[in-house]
Amino acid sequence: RSELDFDTDGIVVKLDSAVQREAVGSTTRAVRWAVAYKFPPEGVTTLLLDISIQVGRTGVLTPVAILEPVALAGTMVSRATLHNFDEVARLDVRIGDTVWVAKGGEVIPKIEGVDLALRPAGVEAYPIPARCPVCATPVERRPGEVAVRCPNPACPAVVASRLRHFVSRGAMEVEGLGGERLEQLAREGLVSDAASLWDLSADELERLPGWGKLSAAKLVAELDRARGRPLERLLFGLGIPLIGERAARVLSAVFGSLGGLAAATADTLEEVDGIGPAMAASVRRWFADPGNAALVARLRERGVDPSGAGDAAEGEAGAGDRGLEGLTFVITGTLSRPRPELRDRLEQLGATVSGSVSARTSHLVAGSDAGSKLARAKELGVEVLDEAGLERLVEERTGRVMWQP
Repeated sequence: RSELDFDTDGIVVKLDSAVQREAVGSTTRAVRWAVAYKFPPEGVTTLLLDISIQVGRTGVLTPVAILEPVALAGTMVSRATLHNFDEVARLDVRIGDTVWVAKGGEVIPKIEGVDLALRPAGVEAYPIPARCPVCATPVERRPGEVAVRCPNPACPAVVASRLRHFVSRGAMEVEGLGGERLEQLAREGLVSDAASLWDLSADELERLPGWGKLSAAKLVAELDRARGRPLERLLFGLGIPLIGERAARVLSAVFGSLGGLAAATADTLEEVDGIGPAMAASVRRWFADPGNAALVARLRERGVDPSGAGDAAEGEAGAGDRGLEGLTFVITGTLSRPRPELRDRLEQLGATVSGSVSARTSHLVAGSDAGSKLARAKELGVEVLDEAGLERLVEERTGRVMWQP
């Protein structure tokens, strides 16, 4: 490995003969004529200078190793996650130790062990903090969990971390609000939740260190534009447990508004293709929480109350271009276009796209190397379409070709 002129994390060994490849065949998930071998992660030793504590949007305290910078797998590494305090205890890692660092999957730096022979005299085990390092609130550890949490929802670090997700790409996408600025606004008491972002004024921003007239005005304009983001982005940004981008898109299409989703029962939610009992229960719990209900009300008061998929999606699809309304598709196998692109196009045309085949599935779009989903569709009598068949269906239902601009 060290003699190669390029980086690699392993080797793939293949049968070279086409006849032999055909003879050994393949499973529904992989060919039998090729096998991948991974090298063990490349590791180096360095000094552990400190352990810092990060506080996430759910209040979880995560220990992070601060390292003496060292070259590892093509990059300089100065930080590595320690995951949780049980892991700190398992490794018995202490400030001042010489530690062995590797990259998990050749990407994420992590501490693999400690060289006890080089441990300085007098170093002490790292304790679990009794208080949040940001707001000094006594921490909690729930029974059966390894996570140590700050229970204070107004903790500046918790507020900033929640809002970092809310303004990120894929969510409300507000440019100019990075982690440091959000922490500054939370420390100053100017933001406490998502709705409070729309209470910010250019005048109060200008008075803060590091801000100027231009940057303040730009942020206020960005927030004003963000009011028009589609409902699916807002739902994802709210951080409802178990509700990712795909689930947010499905819920947005079915319920059309925050009010409609808030009023939905667990049974109604479970009837939505792709929303299972755990996700339905999570949505119900979130909207039933008085604090979350108040947040939704405050967002609506500030004009953040999008309907459906928003104006952007309507513009893409066009008023007469929803001919697949009421149909549910599942996509499997290798196709001529990336699956996300095909999914987005089907949703623009009014269809629902699910990740699993069920009795509610209208059509399975199957490319080459389709596996268990194809077998399940045949078992349930779901109509299977190749790409040509899908294009014919779209033309029949919408009067236009599949990829017509």
